[in-house]
Amino acid sequence: MEYSIACIRFVLFLLRLSLNKFNNSLLILNTMKNLLLIALTVFSVNLFGQINTPAVGAGYMNQNYYTLDDGSEKSNPHTDWDIAFNVTTGSAGVLINEGVGLSFTAPLSEVELYFNNETDFTTADTVGIFRIFNAETEWTTGAFNSVSTGSPLDLGWGDYNTTSSTVDGSRVFFVKLRNDVYKKLEIQSLISGIYTFRYANLDGSNEMTQTIDKANYSGKTLAYFSIENGASLDLEPSTWDLLFTRYSTPLDDGAGGIIDYTVTGFLQNNGVQVVQADNIDPTTVNHMDYSNAYQDTLTIIGYDWKGYSFQSGWVITANQVFFVKTASDSIWKVQFYDFEGSSTGKSTLEKTFETTLVSTNNVYQSVESFNVYPNPVVDYVNIAFELDTDNREATLGIYNTIGQNVFSQNIAVNNGFNVKQLPIDLASGTYYLTLRVDNEIITQPIFVK
Repeated sequence: MEYSIACIRFVLFLLRLSLNKFNNSLLILNTMKNLLLIALTVFSVNLFGQINTPAVGAGYMNQNYYTLDDGSEKSNPHTDWDIAFNVTTGSAGVLINEGVGLSFTAPLSEVELYFNNETDFTTADTVGIFRIFNAETEWTTGAFNSVSTGSPLDLGWGDYNTTSSTVDGSRVFFVKLRNDVYKKLEIQSLISGIYTFRYANLDGSNEMTQTIDKANYSGKTLAYFSIENGASLDLEPSTWDLLFTRYSTPLDDGAGGIIDYTVTGFLQNNGVQVVQADNIDPTTVNHMDYSNAYQDTLTIIGYDWKGYSFQSGWVITANQVFFVKTASDSIWKVQFYDFEGSSTGKSTLEKTFETTLVSTNNVYQSVESFNVYPNPVVDYVNIAFELDTDNREATLGIYNTIGQNVFSQNIAVNNGFNVKQLPIDLASGTYYLTLRVDNEIITQPIFVK
């Protein structure tokens, strides 16, 4: 610590010396400025926090898994995969790859997903197709789930069978690959944690059937698949907090309409929660003031911590930080300082460890998973959970922030995968949704818009 302070003081001394002799050389000034920045970066771990520079590469060609605890990164090209399957227990989410790089030598196409209400794989064609996108709200809901009618048993690509506790495929999709070739694709089933799906050319030729077994991806969020190469891929590191990547999001087109635009930003992992603190002093802001505002929506950090000005280039929001609660209940303060755009795809952030929360969770014996979506909530909320228990009753409850019960309902539950839907008619704010099975209680915060 004393060594780092001495180094910075020495550089500041050289800067002052150079300023006194300004006419000698502008080169000296620039050199000293760079030395100061290097010193601040190298030694900031002791003085302010830790500076990290996660990057997606020149032309945004990669996706980057970033871990706060040790600053580790793992990158892979967007072109490695086309679709991804959620492999967490109780989930049936299937996503399309929305990442695309910017080639400086040749144009690059992106993978696109289309739909037209076709249900027969043999006769399905592309007449009347329209493009669909990932929701970018949770990993349990991808583009293949987005065509759901809203019924708790309709998961988009398939329907939940209450008798067998399986998901049976009910819709056909069309995937445009990067070489502009279309494939029709049907996810046929999800049985005992195994996805089965098939795809073929539009005329039905070259049909292939593939499987993804969740058991092969223990501890991971997504399993990836390349239609072009016919290969399943395990791309995630064993632990990660944020995914720095390209994705599509609906934006105002400036003419009263909405378009899906590709942006570069951070999505958070399953089990990671984030709160955004705006209009604050980053040096004095206290994470305790935001302890009840954490959300697990994927894009809380997102892309808009930066903006672009034609006069000055990329501009970073200065009076903003993010508090990130990891899956292990460690809280980090994250502040962004720089973004270098397509030249390097590099962002510069400072992470500061705040605290580790003391866990008060029970060890649950019967409930193996508990997912709530969409969250934030508007009109309804779906609760998906998996039980390792005989048929019995359970209770769903909603409590406000002062502990008052504002909703309670007894429900019948089955051994295996269960999905329930609740209508929500509550004032905007934070609530806590609880599932009670016998003496076990699981609580999940929900945010009502």
